Amino acid sequence: MPAREYAGGQIVADQPPSRSSDSESPIDAPARGRVRSAWSSPLLIAFAASVALGYVWAFTEPSLPSYDPFSWVVWGRELAHHIIGPHESFITGGGPSWKPFPVIFTTIFGFFGQAPRLWIGAARAGGLFGLFVAYKLGSELAATPRWRLAGPIAGILSALGVFLTSEWWHYMWRGTSEPMVITATLFGIERHLAGRRVTAFLSGVALALMRPEAGIFVGLYALWLFFTDPRVSTRLVLVAGILAIPVGWFVPPWISSGEPFLSSQHAQLYNGQLGAHPVLEVLKRATNLSVWPVIIAALAVTVLAIRKRDWLTVTLAAAGLAYVALVALMTLDSYPGLERFMLPAAAIAAVLAGVAVSRFALLAGGGLASLAVAAVLVAIAVPFFAGRVSAAGPERGISQRAVKIYDQMVTAVHKAGGRKAILPCTHSLAAVNHSVQSSMAWVLSVPLTHVLTVTKVDSSLRRPALAFFAHRNAINGGAPTRLVGGLKGHLITRVGTWKVIRVTRPGATALNACVGR
Repeated sequence: MPAREYAGGQIVADQPPSRSSDSESPIDAPARGRVRSAWSSPLLIAFAASVALGYVWAFTEPSLPSYDPFSWVVWGRELAHHIIGPHESFITGGGPSWKPFPVIFTTIFGFFGQAPRLWIGAARAGGLFGLFVAYKLGSELAATPRWRLAGPIAGILSALGVFLTSEWWHYMWRGTSEPMVITATLFGIERHLAGRRVTAFLSGVALALMRPEAGIFVGLYALWLFFTDPRVSTRLVLVAGILAIPVGWFVPPWISSGEPFLSSQHAQLYNGQLGAHPVLEVLKRATNLSVWPVIIAALAVTVLAIRKRDWLTVTLAAAGLAYVALVALMTLDSYPGLERFMLPAAAIAAVLAGVAVSRFALLAGGGLASLAVAAVLVAIAVPFFAGRVSAAGPERGISQRAVKIYDQMVTAVHKAGGRKAILPCTHSLAAVNHSVQSSMAWVLSVPLTHVLTVTKVDSSLRRPALAFFAHRNAINGGAPTRLVGGLKGHLITRVGTWKVIRVTRPGATALNACVGR
């Protein structure tokens, strides 16, 4: 099928480009005439519906951010309290890597007491919108006048492919930025193909403010757009957007800690368990992001596209592979190479897989024969999907358990006397299980550096503090198994799974006086 038939089946190769949109080119022309603004009506409706559903979900179901998102919420509150009182210190150390894009939202939410739920609502809205964008992109790539169901089938399967991406449902429940990463990737591609290149670029900037390695791709796109669209307004947006990426990543940590490369240092400190062959391990993780039928279908449609000189599909596949290669190369510079780093590639693969089913089904000639072929192809893949679908089932229960543990921790803080009793001096410290450090900082309204934590590597507490410890599990993370350096612990109270222990150093009277009572 010629590439020029894509997007609604309109033959567009002979249509001249127009400057009525953001530097529309012939490949973007299918959107001309149906997109009257930067966002078409279906996109606006889907976005509004996603926001509504995201916030209804966040406020009616047990919802609690996980470790990283709660850190963003803490930093957002600290930034907000530089504008409204009481003043709080802004300190990006003592926690996970700084991530600019989420903190834009959490700073706004920091003016309100429900910031954790407000962030979860935003994160879920972004993820739900990504499903629609996947549908829209897949349906436009596969659409053809030869079979009216080609587009809808590809769109539905593209959205399904996103849903089946590793941990996507878990990320949605715990308010991480990963679903937003998928959405920003696909939205940028979809907007480019719709002829809205400035919007596509801005979506890329949002992606780069969540995944720094994406900045390389965004920079190349900006360079291309700079020379293809000579308008002053476009070039100003390009310059501002490119500058926003290093400013967002480096300036806040520099101001708060004196270390502009703090995020990079944190990332490199996390080993990632890559083993003796890190590049091979990264490639293995890349294949685990999607189920095998998605990967095989994406590769198959790429081969078909090469034969038919469909360079759009080939370019998308090449971009996905290049992203994986970039993450693999970064592991050689001591970066952890986690699965979630390669989500943009997985998002592209999900869409290409949906398109693949439609295109291979179309070989049957269209109509019921093609529908039957599509049904058989999906049926073959169902056993591979089953595990991912079943894995989504327990997530509500896990989130409910996390909320219960958090509520018990809040009660323990109150029973211990609250912030003033727990941290009587400016240099007093609390201690808690590793994975709930950021939520404890939120409860106490203190920077992350005021809450000691432990890791799998070092499970000992080494400094006097008022410690809140619970049994180790997937939600709490590690707790100290021993006190070192002569420290002694005295049990203060219990609440549910939590023990509150006053940890002191015998003979250090002045130091012990600042340990909460």
